[in-house]
Order: sequence, then C-alpha cells, then structure tokens
Amino acid sequence: MKTTVVYGSRYGTAEKYARRLAQLLECEVVSASAFAGARSGERVIFVGSLYAQRVTALKKTIKRIAPGASVSVVTVGLADPAIPKNVESITSSVKKQLPDSFRSAKIYSLRGGIDFSKLGFIHKAMMTGIYQVMKSKTSLSEEDRMFVDAYGKKIDYFDLETVTPIAKELSLAKV
Repeated sequence: MKTTVVYGSRYGTAEKYARRLAQLLECEVVSASAFAGARSGERVIFVGSLYAQRVTALKKTIKRIAPGASVSVVTVGLADPAIPKNVESITSSVKKQLPDSFRSAKIYSLRGGIDFSKLGFIHKAMMTGIYQVMKSKTSLSEEDRMFVDAYGKKIDYFDLETVTPIAKELSLAKV
C-alpha cells in the first residue's frame, strides 16, 4: 500500500514532525500545496498546524483523496494532548472538517509552539482576541491559564520523539 505523509505548516513545526514521521514510515513526504492526490487503497497521513480549531490545508488536501483511501490526521498545536478534554475538543473539531467518507479517520495530536514575534498579522490579531476573552473570564481551565501566562512570549513544546508512538500505532514504522 502506498503511503504518503502530507503536511500543512505555516511556521515549520508541522513540517518537521511530518518529515520525521515519513522517515520512520519510510515513505514519501510532500507539502499540501505539492500533493497531487491519492487513489483508493492508498494511505495518506496528514500532519497540519492547528489554529483556532482549524487544521492548515486539510480542507484542500482532503479534496484530492479518493474515497476508499485510508486517512489519518496529526494535528500540531499548543493544546496539551495529555489532557483528555483537549483531545476530545481537537478530535471533534477535526472530524467536522472531514467529509463523511473520512469521518472514521484516526486523529492524533502533537504539541508545537508559538513565537508571537514571528506571527503574521492575522494570527497575532486572532491570538490577541482569544487572550482578551480569556482575561475577562473569572474561571479558567488549566490550558486557558497556560495560554494567558504565555501570551506574547515564545513557547516551544516541540518534541520530535512524540512522533514515534504514532508511527508504531499506525503499524507502519520499523522503529
């Protein structure tokens, strides 16, 4: 079965994870913009940055995958996947972005990072809006408090080794 790791990345973290995953799986890796598509019977593992519960380039990529192909999605964001509520929220959001034919896709979550000084205007505005809403709340979740405390700073949760269990679970890696 042909396997391709496809990535959608704005600041590079999702691409780094995708390249490592492809290395472990011994398969091709390609950016979403260069992805030509997949046929029925092929496997696509999509690795994408998560911003405001949307996965970068997932919508465009999924349109190029034929029904009958196997799809897995790996999100890269700030939310801690060790917190079950975060995983539930991410999984629910990603499933809504998939057509019915791919709603059974397995969803994985990895942590990335953020450097506010390098964000584009739209992402800075979005983060500022989220920050203002959170600051006005009287009760914050652990994840919300972490975001508020880190606002405007550089945060890096990137850990290349967190890809290995995903590769093993997909039963494709020779690790």
